[in-house]
Amino acid sequence: MNERIRERQRLHEQKDAAHDRMLCALKELVIPKLREAGFRGSFPHFRCKRQKQWDLITFQIHQGNGWLAVNVGYCDAAGFTNIRGKHVSAEKVRADDLPPQQWIRLGSHPPQIADHWFEYESEEHAACEGVASRILSLLQSQAEPFWREHRSADQ
Repeated sequence: MNERIRERQRLHEQKDAAHDRMLCALKELVIPKLREAGFRGSFPHFRCKRQKQWDLITFQIHQGNGWLAVNVGYCDAAGFTNIRGKHVSAEKVRADDLPPQQWIRLGSHPPQIADHWFEYESEEHAACEGVASRILSLLQSQAEPFWREHRSADQ
C-alpha cells in the first residue's frame, strides 16, 4: 500500500514540476512579447485595446495532464453582454467568456479541428520552451490574422 502512495506522490510531483516549467517558459518567452505588442493584464488573461475592439488572450492550463490551450478572441470596445444579460466591460471580459464566433483556440483549424491543446509534460525545460515558441509562431500566423479580419469587418 505504501508503495502505491509513494508512486502517486512521485507522479504528482512530476506533474507539478512540468507545470512550473511551462509557466516559466511562458513568462520568459511569450508574456514579454505580448507586452511589446501592447497587451496588458496578468496571467492567464491578457487584453490589448485597439481602435474599436479589444484583442484578448486566455491561457488555459490543465495541470493534471500536462496540457495547455490558448484562446484568442475579440470584443467590442463597449464590452460584452453574455447570454444571461449580464454586461461585462471590455477591461474585464476574457476570451473564453465570448460566444464561439468571437474566439478561436490557437492551433485549431475550424471547422475541421475546432479544438487544440499543447502537450507540455516532459522532464526537460526545452520541451516547454518548444511549446512557448510554437505559441509565439501561432500568435503571428493565426491570432493576428483573426484579430485583423474582425477589426476590418467591424470598421
